[in-house]
Order: sequence, then structure tokens, then C-alpha cells
Amino acid sequence: MQRRDFLGGYSLMVFAGDLAGAPAQAAKTAGGVVHDAHLETVELETDIVVAGGGLAGVCAAIAAARNGARVVLVQDRSRLGGNSSSEVRMHVCGANASGGRPGWRESGLIEELRLEDAVRNPQCCFELWDLLLYDKVRSEPRIHLLLDTAVHGVELSDGRIQIVWARSDRTEQAFRIRTRYAIDATGDSRLAHEAGLGVGDVKEIELVGDDVSGESWGFDIGWNFHRVMGWLSWYGPTRFLQKLLFHTPIVYFPIFVSETYHDRIRWPLKERKIYEQWKQETGWGRLFTEYQQKGCLLI
Repeated sequence: MQRRDFLGGYSLMVFAGDLAGAPAQAAKTAGGVVHDAHLETVELETDIVVAGGGLAGVCAAIAAARNGARVVLVQDRSRLGGNSSSEVRMHVCGANASGGRPGWRESGLIEELRLEDAVRNPQCCFELWDLLLYDKVRSEPRIHLLLDTAVHGVELSDGRIQIVWARSDRTEQAFRIRTRYAIDATGDSRLAHEAGLGVGDVKEIELVGDDVSGESWGFDIGWNFHRVMGWLSWYGPTRFLQKLLFHTPIVYFPIFVSETYHDRIRWPLKERKIYEQWKQETGWGRLFTEYQQKGCLLI
């Protein structure tokens, strides 16, 4: 039998209306939180809910757990670390800016994480950094970790957060977490927004002051040496030389040129004068100088 004979000999009629599932039903809790009724509700009770699994949330959860608190850490991504994770890949510099500020030292949990990363991850692989953070959190028996789970509502009593609602679409579960305290480390104030303690939706933020939408500050982004070299390296006809330019000692040449031009030529001959004038003639400059004199700024 040929393929066309098979298709011609059999017919299949499908009614789309019969395949359409029932519309998702929404349920409302006693506290007014709306959630999908088809999700399985999981009841949890804890001392502290930490919303957000970036470095702030990870450190808050570990610190609380090590001080005897039961913690539920809710992270809406599949990995911990926030901007430092393999999803965004921003380096954790610490207070010493990765050696850029001699004499400064980042202590506490950040130092613990960075020291362990230096030993276990000498190639600075971001995926191994993800695993290190996951291992650190999972090693704390008092932390209940919820990945791929997003906070979407709270229930208040006497102005305090009593219950935090979170949902995981991957597991089709809705978590009703009764808690004594809640920490918002989401980065976009989601928990505070749901509790009415702040605004986490940029569309609801009221801007006050003068309308500067039509004001021009005279900024002009022109072509310069760095922009030309960047374009040639990444998008131009010489982009096939990327590995030669960035994976050999040649990479240090543009860094040397940049430092020489900006620090040895442009700064002493032009920009230092502008900087000194700014410090003397502007309110921000005078405040900056005051902070320097009090030792608040080490420059």
C-alpha cells in the first residue's frame, strides 16, 4: 500500500469543539487571592518566607536557617543566583571589586561563597557557580527550596503578611505558605507590591516633577576608536578573527591603548579640569567633596 492510497482510503473528522478543554476556573481564597482552581494546593508552614533566589535571597535564607529559623525560599527561575547565575553571567565582585579596591574585604556569606567557588571552580564556570549555590542551599536542612515557583499573592492580617501564595506551573501546584515573617528579595518588589506596601508594576508608578520628555541634553554618540573596533570584531567583515583577537595575548593590546589614552593623556590634559570645576561649582560636586573629606569616599 502506498502512502497516498492509505490517506485516500481513510477519513478522519475532528470537531474542534469536542477537543477544547473546559476553560480554566479561578478560585478566590478567603484572603482575596485569586489562583487557578486546577492547581493542587500544598499547605506549608514556616518562620520566614524569602521571595527571590538571587544572592540577596540566598544569603538571607542561609543566614536565617543557620540561626534556627525554618525558611521557605521561593525562586521563579530554575536556578539560584539571579544576575550572577548562568542565565545573566554577572561576576560577583564583592566590596573589594575583585581586587580593584585594595584594603577592602567582603566578609560574611558572600566571602564564604566566593572562597568556595575559587576552590571548586577555578575556571570560573557559571554553571558550576549555579551548582555551588544550589548545593549550599540544599545543604541547609531548615531551608525548603521552591524553584520555578513565583509569588503571586499574599493574605494580610492586621497589616502583616500571614500567608504567601506561590505557584509552580511545572508541577501544577499552588503553595499556601503560612509564615511569621516575609523577606522581599525579588528585585522588582513583587511581594511588597502584592501586600500593598509598594509598587512593583512600572505602569502604576506615578512620575512627579517637570516633563523632560522633549528636552535634549546634547548627548551625541559618534564613532570612535572603540566603537569601530567593536563593530569590526563582532559584526563587521573581520568578525571571523574573534578567536585570534580575544583568545590570544592580542586582547591586551586594546586594553593598553585604552588605559594609555584615558588615564595618561585625556585625564590629565582635559578631564581633570572639568572634574575640579564640577566639584567647585555644582551642588553635587560640593557634596561629593564633603564626603571625600569625611572619609566616606576612598578615591
